[in-house]
Amino acid sequence: RATGAARNATLRQIEFLPAGTSFTAYLRWDDATEADVQQFVDLLRTWRPTIGRAASTGHGRCAVPKVWVGTLDLTTPEHLKLWLTMAGPELFDKVSTDERQHSQGTPPPTTTPAVLVVPLRTEGPLVIGAQGAAERHTGPMRTRRLHASDGKLALAVPGTAIKGVVRSRMEYILRSLDLPACVQESYGTCLPCQFFGHTDKRAQTTSVGRRGAVRVENSFVTPQQGWTAESMLRVRTHVPLDRFTGGAGRKSPTDAKIHPPSERGGMLHQIEGIEGGEFDLTFDVTRLDPETKEDFAALLRLVVEDLHDGLTGFGHAVNRGYGSVRVRSLEEAGVRVKGSELKIEDLPTGKQARARMSFIAERHTRHQAEQEALPEERRPRECGNG
Repeated sequence: RATGAARNATLRQIEFLPAGTSFTAYLRWDDATEADVQQFVDLLRTWRPTIGRAASTGHGRCAVPKVWVGTLDLTTPEHLKLWLTMAGPELFDKVSTDERQHSQGTPPPTTTPAVLVVPLRTEGPLVIGAQGAAERHTGPMRTRRLHASDGKLALAVPGTAIKGVVRSRMEYILRSLDLPACVQESYGTCLPCQFFGHTDKRAQTTSVGRRGAVRVENSFVTPQQGWTAESMLRVRTHVPLDRFTGGAGRKSPTDAKIHPPSERGGMLHQIEGIEGGEFDLTFDVTRLDPETKEDFAALLRLVVEDLHDGLTGFGHAVNRGYGSVRVRSLEEAGVRVKGSELKIEDLPTGKQARARMSFIAERHTRHQAEQEALPEERRPRECGNG
């Protein structure tokens, strides 16, 4: 995590179903009573499952808009014929013709998730790389679009990008305080592992570990006041220089052509960036216990301060002035403040966050003393800073 770039051999692409996609699950229950069926329907109508991978970065959240019920009575010739001549989804569609509602009519509201929201605005160009970014000589590298809830593509900062920056900065803060934040070997005991999950690097399968307790949502970018969806997209030209010729660098080590300063070509390329945009960081912390939730809020506060002060950023070319953001708060009224002075509705104050970090350090010191009192063979493996 020293460079903030993807680890070797980990850059990948994922095919997913966009928001708004519908699919049907078929369930069979033998010898169920009518009361059992209705109770099950009530549970389904209020069910909000999370299905599939990447659930901690904005994927897999589902709802159940309709429930259809049907019964096969095999003592009747008509139903017995259906049972013997049809199968699979075709049989279910033929039998399940009764759309069931919740027994109370309108389903009761589900538990409101505990969510922390941080409102941000872009301070400079923001670029989140998209598919085809490596083909720089064929046209501008376009920033990322994702499918919004209406099914349309919209400018977005993926939950994976947000999670990566936040986790990396939290680890940096913890290591600066000599608190555990694992890099290579994960045992699930440090705070980042508890927040964002971990895998066991020594295991033969990637399924060993724990899914993140904090869900980081995809964030869609909208224009700031005075900007439009068209004006906030701008294309900038970049060119890595050849230190020998002074012209554009070669496209690859096998590119034999020299590109002098007067000639276009080589690694001359364009990048599409977002300027004048705003978006919210949204963290669902429902699965955290109260104490761990306070730890997360304190660390997130310190990360947001670093983002606001320009010490880190999001996306491509952060070390070249891209990806800078600031918190939308007092600054909307024209007041510029330091990160430590920010007032963010869902987060503790800077003073409260630092007090919490002192408490975390004291708690860790006590824990270390307890572990050292145990025989070495009884000490569990824990995350460190190496």
